[in-house]
Amino acid sequence: MATAPRWTILHEEPDWLAIDKPAGLLSTPDRFDRDKANLHDLLTARYGKVHPIHRLDRETSGVILFARTPEANRQLSRQFEEHTVEKTYLALTRGVPTAATGEIDAPLAECVRRPGLMRIDLRHGQPARTRWRVLEWLGPFTLFEVQPLTGRQHQIRVHLSGMGLPLAVDPEYGGNTALFLSEFKPGYKRATGGGERPLIARLTLHAARLRFRHPGTQEPIEVTAPLPHDFEVALKQIRRWVGSAVPTAR
Repeated sequence: MATAPRWTILHEEPDWLAIDKPAGLLSTPDRFDRDKANLHDLLTARYGKVHPIHRLDRETSGVILFARTPEANRQLSRQFEEHTVEKTYLALTRGVPTAATGEIDAPLAECVRRPGLMRIDLRHGQPARTRWRVLEWLGPFTLFEVQPLTGRQHQIRVHLSGMGLPLAVDPEYGGNTALFLSEFKPGYKRATGGGERPLIARLTLHAARLRFRHPGTQEPIEVTAPLPHDFEVALKQIRRWVGSAVPTAR
């Protein structure tokens, strides 16, 4: 297996695990190349058989759950199927919304011409709802807190793009391939003889928090994942050079 990015255990119990998945690491094995590093195989090598409860896109970071027993798998999977798990993401987008809060209700279907990608399809799509709230206005960018109320593939990415607010980095849904300081720093000058290094070169989307019921005790539990270094650096530089405004009403 190829070398994998470093991952962190956020919470470990005999029947389930919460992992902070780094960007660049698959959640589960690739359908066409089993040699690609993935979190499922890495956890299996350490703990024995595990069950993925949900997935994150390869270039999305943050909290992901795995069960270690069949019963925990059933309990946790049921919560996701019934949409009782509260999933909270942080998303950095290009563009500025006209309101500070909102909800998107737009069904999604797979793209016919681009298999593996999704699109809004009002006629044939599956129901999909996403709640959002502005955390910071950052000049030409916006930092959102986003909660998908359904669990469709690429839901947040497609819904935000459909609002005209694609992730800052997301070439498949209208964002750029990377975020560079030269995009917003006034008077930026490139170093002689060298290219510019991106501030962040993966999806500007982070699974920050999960709230659910413990599969054994049924007590409410919350697991959070800190914002990764590349995301923090990008936000720091944007705040420094274009400023930050926070909505007054939450």
